[in-house]
Amino acid sequence: MYTPKAFALDDPEAQANIIATHPFGTLVTQGEDGLHATHLPFLLHRQQSGGGVLAGHMARHNPQLGHTERPALVIFSGPHAYVSPRWYATPNLVPTWNYVAVHVHGVLTVATGPAAGERHLDELLARFEPAGPDIVPPETRAKLLPGIQAFEMAITRIEGKAKLSQNRSADDRRGVVAGLLDAGDDLSRQIAELMRKAAAP
Repeated sequence: MYTPKAFALDDPEAQANIIATHPFGTLVTQGEDGLHATHLPFLLHRQQSGGGVLAGHMARHNPQLGHTERPALVIFSGPHAYVSPRWYATPNLVPTWNYVAVHVHGVLTVATGPAAGERHLDELLARFEPAGPDIVPPETRAKLLPGIQAFEMAITRIEGKAKLSQNRSADDRRGVVAGLLDAGDDLSRQIAELMRKAAAP
């Protein structure tokens, strides 16, 4: 990911937070017939020694399951918003887009063992379902689990980027924040708040 120094998001906690709050990522792998991509929810398991593992699952017939033991990339897109040149104090600038993204690099492995799929399903439901894992009854699990395959991606590298007008003047940034808040949509408000935090001493 092309990341000018001003936009680098290198803090591991900030990177993990983006993954946790925007866990629906895009898995990209290389097959014999070219690139493949699948949109999936992921869980991040961090390790005290650094690095960690992304856990996910996909349909058992997905050809990406044949791309194990190869480099893989998962892209997490955070909030993003259009930035109008009308909002800048500086004249004659161009439109742009502010955004946050995290790219996770690693190697895929299929999760083995008879309980691997069920364990992953329980973790996923515990994370996202307020009613908890018991919302999926045993008979439904018995029908569901044969059709999916849990997998893990051992993380080798994480890149983070937060393009939040850090390369613009303080007056320009204030104008962008005001414009984003006036836009009124949720994504624009999220970017405005991130810009405020990035500008805080």
